[in-house]
Amino acid sequence: MISMALGGLLMGSVIFGFLVGRSPDGPNDATIRAMIDSAITDLRRQQIPIAELVIYTADSSPMIQFLPMDHYSGKADWRDERIPRLAVQGIEYSGSLEVFASSDIRHRRQRTLEMLRKGSSPLSEYFYGNDRLLLRLSKRLTPEQAADYERALSAITPTSFGARS
Repeated sequence: MISMALGGLLMGSVIFGFLVGRSPDGPNDATIRAMIDSAITDLRRQQIPIAELVIYTADSSPMIQFLPMDHYSGKADWRDERIPRLAVQGIEYSGSLEVFASSDIRHRRQRTLEMLRKGSSPLSEYFYGNDRLLLRLSKRLTPEQAADYERALSAITPTSFGARS
């Protein structure tokens, strides 16, 4: 009985992932990882103090493949060295860089997050987009520190992180 329930749950997950998950035409994990690595390297070259970097792709975080098609294909979380170490990670921790299959998908995601932010202070964060990259930053950063990230992100060209729109 338990094995049937688990089998049904697994089958439901596979069907759900097929219906709303990653597109087979989208970038593969190696491409996503390379894009993230390149973008983070570019940010660091511009003196952005990124520490404790964690990169998530479908290989390292299987839940990514079950996210809706208008969600990111991979992401990186880190701690800005100017913010004290906290127990939590992600946006609250300092920053996150999300990579999307296309710039259109990134635009939709950014608009959705901006609409959610208007009605809820817990979602209050800085958002900056560039082509297929969405940078999300904690409000623990000062506006000047967030502006440093915005300038650094805008200097990244799609060819510098291997993106093709």
